Amino acid sequence: MSRPCSGAASSVWAKPPEEWLYKGWEGDLLTDFIFDPAGNPVDDAMFERAEDLEVQAVAMKVMALEDVMATKLLAMREHEVDYDDSLEIARALREQIDWDAVWEQTSDSPYARTFFYLAEQLGILDGGGPARAKAVRPGRLPKPPGERVRVRVKPSAPWYPAASRCTVRGEPA
Repeated sequence: MSRPCSGAASSVWAKPPEEWLYKGWEGDLLTDFIFDPAGNPVDDAMFERAEDLEVQAVAMKVMALEDVMATKLLAMREHEVDYDDSLEIARALREQIDWDAVWEQTSDSPYARTFFYLAEQLGILDGGGPARAKAVRPGRLPKPPGERVRVRVKPSAPWYPAASRCTVRGEPA
C-alpha cells in the first residue's frame, strides 16, 4: 500500500474506508492525513494559498480560510448535512473570508448554495455582490422591510424550477 511520506521508518499506517484519509501512528501518537477532501483536492495551489503561521511555537503552513470553508461545504452529502461548524466559522470570521472565492469554489454544490442562503437569512452574510456574499458588519444587520409582500410560486413545469410563474399580490410578476 502506498502511503504518505514520514520521517520515521517505524510508523504504522492504515487505510480506513474513507477515500480521502490515511491514519499513521508513531508510538501512541495518531495522525490523520487528509489528502483528498471532497471536491477540493490538496494541490500546489492550495499550498500556495496557505499562510505561514506559528502554531504552538512550530512554524507551519495553515490552510487558507476560504479553503477551509470550501472543504467543509463540499464535504456535505445527503445524509451528512450539518451547518453548525460552517455557520460558526462564518459568524466568527466573516470579515476575514473572501466569500467570492468560496462561492466560486462551491457554487455547484446544492449544499453550499443552501449554506449561502441560510447565512444570508441569519444576517451573517449580505446577499449583494457577484458571489451573493458580502460580510455583514456587526451592528449593521439588514432592516426588516416596512411592507410585507406575499409571493406565490406556481410551477408550470415541476421538473424545471426556472419555468415557474410568480404572482405578487395577485398580479403576475
